[in-house]
Amino acid sequence: MADKKEQSLVKNGTDLIPGAQVRSEFEKFISEGFSQIETVLFGDTEANKMKFYIGVLTGPADPVPVGEEKINPRTGEVTRNVMPCWVFKPMGKTFDGQIGVVENITHVAPCNYQVDAACKRVWDTCERQGKKAVLSIEFIGAGKIKGGARQLNRYRIFERYYDRDAVITG
Repeated sequence: MADKKEQSLVKNGTDLIPGAQVRSEFEKFISEGFSQIETVLFGDTEANKMKFYIGVLTGPADPVPVGEEKINPRTGEVTRNVMPCWVFKPMGKTFDGQIGVVENITHVAPCNYQVDAACKRVWDTCERQGKKAVLSIEFIGAGKIKGGARQLNRYRIFERYYDRDAVITG
């Protein structure tokens, strides 16, 4: 079998669409000076989610629509459930090798109701007291809800407050 040559799949006629590059060119281009925004999911690692997470809470984000649209037969109003989201700056190794806030990465996390309630309470405290907070979130498993047909994901959430202008290190 012949070697596969890397090529762009994004074409318009015979010309590449401006800004579309092959993977190696893309990786080289973004490696210098770019910030990154990622969606992270808290939960069971078997479902490709994060069991443990530590980050600085930076505020609420727009909620994400989930599930099917429902139409109210009396009013015709279309509704859909939403999952609340929060924005974090992750803790990790910084460029100088120290543990601290990774400023060039932003995580947007859709959160279940328990994590959302904790984030709301912590965010309210931060706003009221002029602080910032590091949250540690641990997924501890799913427990059956009374009736047994559904499960509830359970979390432990830890918080630590800092002055708003403090440099956070580990």
